[in-house]
Amino acid sequence: MSAAATTSQAANASKQRSKPNIVVIWGDDIGTWNISHNNRGMMGYKTPNIDRIAR
Repeated sequence: MSAAATTSQAANASKQRSKPNIVVIWGDDIGTWNISHNNRGMMGYKTPNIDRIAR
């Protein structure tokens, strides 16, 4: 019984690891050029956290 429980837990852990990471960012009046990753600094401000996710 113990081996079956351990095998089941391992199978569940591997299923959880295989799920994709999905991030949804909502904003009002935000265009693609408002993120510094897309405009290479031309807009005069930086969005380092979003840039890190974009990489």
